Amino acid sequence: MALKDKIKHFTPSWFSMSQSTGIISLLLATCPYQFPGLEAISSVFFFLNVVIFLVFALMTMARYIMFPHILTLMLNHSVVLTVLSVVIVPYYIIIHHNHQLERMNGTWLLPIVPAVVTAASGGLIAQHLVNPMHAKIVIITSFFLMGIGILLALSIIVIYFHRLVVHKLPSNEVIISAFLPLGPLGQGAYGFLQLGKASQLWFSSPSNLVPDLGPAMHASCIVWAMLLWGFGLWFLVVAVFSVGATYQQTKNVPFNMGWWGLIFPFGVFTSATVALGAIWQSSFFNILATVFIVILVILWIMVTLLTAQGALCGKMFVAPCLTPVTNPE
Repeated sequence: MALKDKIKHFTPSWFSMSQSTGIISLLLATCPYQFPGLEAISSVFFFLNVVIFLVFALMTMARYIMFPHILTLMLNHSVVLTVLSVVIVPYYIIIHHNHQLERMNGTWLLPIVPAVVTAASGGLIAQHLVNPMHAKIVIITSFFLMGIGILLALSIIVIYFHRLVVHKLPSNEVIISAFLPLGPLGQGAYGFLQLGKASQLWFSSPSNLVPDLGPAMHASCIVWAMLLWGFGLWFLVVAVFSVGATYQQTKNVPFNMGWWGLIFPFGVFTSATVALGAIWQSSFFNILATVFIVILVILWIMVTLLTAQGALCGKMFVAPCLTPVTNPE
């Protein structure tokens, strides 16, 4: 496949590789059991992720400059569209797309995750702000975003569970999407823990309208984090058995870019496990998080090698929005 064709069929799903590499970097840096050189390895993953992101950003810009008609096609494709925002995507899904329950899979959760990630980031940033008013604004806004993201995600998960009960497992081509519920659940648990820390820091002053609001928010956030983590653990077990059952039945789980959707959700769930281990000073969570990190690194290496092999021969460059139509040159 020529470079021009690779650019034409370069989809936003490739950025899941950047997400996955980034979460590996963060997990190695926060691993409960450190050893000499691990921080350097984490830095290597970080700078590799920067390079990956810049290359993919340039390819994306080149794609829409060279083939501007693709943008319209992409906006009318429900799968590709899920990389956009939490507001635009539901609008297009409800107004412009036709859906069948038996064809639903975990990718419906993808547009919801950015709201949860932003909320979690707000909790982290608020802990390092100097101005109390700015910190409180960030915390309150982050709770609003967490409400949007988590509650929408839980709504979609209910529909997804109903789909599993009525229509059984998704096809083998998209069975890896069974891991996607770990994204909002794991990131939500981690986000609540960070918002709890920030709330305890900035809402514990006696001058607050509600006395002792900070400690109360911190405690409630820990409870919410535990609930989401437990739900995520259940989905992790279900996802593993789903992939295993599919492989046993079909003897084939084809490799595609969707496999990167296994690493990032599992990674953010592991981040929540690390954070819970730090809060509870628990060997159980610390050991479990370390086991998860080792598994994720092995998965990252395997998926990276398979992706590189597929990219060289061109079979990884498949744009769903271009498949059913004949495009103008």
